[in-house]
Amino acid sequence: MKDILKYNAYINGLNTSVESLRGIGTKRAQLLRKMGIETLGDVLFHFPRRYEDRRRIKEIGEVSPGEVEVVRGTITDIKGGRARNTYIIKARMRDSAGKKTMTAVWFNQRHLLGRLKRGGDIVLVGKVRNSFGELEINVREFEEVGKGLLSGLILPVYPSTEGLPQRILREMVSRALKGVGLIPDRLPEYLREKYELPGIARALKGVHQPENFQELECARNRMIFEELFLHQYCLRSLSLGDKSNLSGISHGKPNYLKQRFLDLLEFDLTEDQKRVSQEIEKDMESPSSMRRLLQGDVGSGKTLVAILAMLKAISNGFQAALMVPTEILAEQHYFYLLKKLESTGVNVSLLTGNITGNSRREILEGVADGSVNILVGTQALIQGHVSFQKLGLVIIDEQHRFGVVQRAKLTELNPRPDVLVMTATPIPRSLELTFYGDLDLSVIR
Repeated sequence: MKDILKYNAYINGLNTSVESLRGIGTKRAQLLRKMGIETLGDVLFHFPRRYEDRRRIKEIGEVSPGEVEVVRGTITDIKGGRARNTYIIKARMRDSAGKKTMTAVWFNQRHLLGRLKRGGDIVLVGKVRNSFGELEINVREFEEVGKGLLSGLILPVYPSTEGLPQRILREMVSRALKGVGLIPDRLPEYLREKYELPGIARALKGVHQPENFQELECARNRMIFEELFLHQYCLRSLSLGDKSNLSGISHGKPNYLKQRFLDLLEFDLTEDQKRVSQEIEKDMESPSSMRRLLQGDVGSGKTLVAILAMLKAISNGFQAALMVPTEILAEQHYFYLLKKLESTGVNVSLLTGNITGNSRREILEGVADGSVNILVGTQALIQGHVSFQKLGLVIIDEQHRFGVVQRAKLTELNPRPDVLVMTATPIPRSLELTFYGDLDLSVIR
């Protein structure tokens, strides 16, 4: 079991910082970190959200207004100028026969004037429109004819953020793929043969750089199969973990911080919030390790209920950890907890990749000596370099990134902390059994 759990960190160098890739400096690494991409493994498993078929380059006379097209042309004239607060470049284009023309438009990219040359043959990607009877293309990407980066391919389009253009993401993934052959395969060979699934290296290549849509479909099926297989494997491991000799934690003492916190609120808890809080308290007082799923819509008060659970652990002399998928969410939760708990005497700290040097060392020391009551961060909180004095409760704000594997990892701790998983997604009964079969369910309506 330990081998498959260690894989979550992507062994064999894939836990290396994304900054080890050429072209990724401190600034870009910070932008990637906000998206939850910190390691080479994160890069490889940052899958495209869609694809653009650029295998056929069209002539100007073949494009259709309203469509995103890949079109080739020769520059005949270039003009740049400012219109209000926008710098606009317009390049007049003609086709290879010199009969059809169109205008290519770039916004706020003055630096491109040096790259665009009269007589230059280029391939453009962008949305075409009809402007006063003339074809016009708002350029998303372009390259010189013969480069082959934009054309002749099924091109991935990745989830991104401002400051990280698709070109940078594609180059980053391409460099990370060079080491893909080092990745051990999580799927047993007999399963791959039985269901005719590609190996992990071929599947990752097929997801990021498919040569055709058949290869893409095959690669995606492999990754979907793997995710479902690992969920079931970990759920089985969690079930077996209940039979182990590892003890849970009984938070049997009264929650003396609870009333102090409730008195600070400007409203009363709803009946649902009270009911769910009582269910959680009952679990925490049991000597068995709590594993509970808290489901409720955004704004239903899940975080308030989670705070009461954390105060229960602290009242019993234990620490609490709040894990979220990204650093942005970690910061949001941290400041929310600071505001809500500022008059309770509870010490809340934040640990993310942006916190370095003396500040990071002081936080880790506070976690180790118990002076930090609540630590907020990403899943790195349960990795080896963070040592809690007495970890009694782990709360996982589950949003796409992690859950089952991390819950399984918590079974290795002794004593096992209580675990509360929060989700805003309504869970159909069939999926509840599939993905959360190891958890008891509480719902705030």
